[in-house]
Amino acid sequence: RGDGRLEVKTAHPLAYAPDTVITVDLDVFVRSNAPYPYIIPNPQTQSDQRVTIGLARTSDGATLAAACADDQRWSVWHDQAWAQTETGIAYDVWNHLQIAIDPAAGTYRLVIQPLGEVPILVGSGKLNTAIDFQQGLGLFIETAHTGGLVSLYDNVRVSVTTAGTSDTKVGP
Repeated sequence: RGDGRLEVKTAHPLAYAPDTVITVDLDVFVRSNAPYPYIIPNPQTQSDQRVTIGLARTSDGATLAAACADDQRWSVWHDQAWAQTETGIAYDVWNHLQIAIDPAAGTYRLVIQPLGEVPILVGSGKLNTAIDFQQGLGLFIETAHTGGLVSLYDNVRVSVTTAGTSDTKVGP
């Protein structure tokens, strides 16, 4: 658990391979502006918190694919810019987040599951076309806290699976 920026070092390098799928799984707790967490999702809750999770090129930090909880809605990184979705953020509750990246298709999907609710397909995005997939990729998590309230993350897992097999490399 933590706050601030985290760059995850994986056991195996993440890079493009035509027959692989990269999956990022983690739990994130985005804090509201309330003086204490409700623990039950409340659509009326507001927050100044910003949480960004994604994959970026290790050489210069250019974003490949990412999700961002900001301004009461989830956004996805679409090619080289943010696209806000219609999905609201469940503040003050653990959310399971999954980013499934299909390098061969050049796309990814973002799924969120607030605790006690069903998974929601938040959106999909086009991978950043400026990224050369032969270069190494790294996972980053960045939380911005205000007013002494801190967003959290836990149970971080990155897996690379070869299509058509059960061959999976997991990190960190």
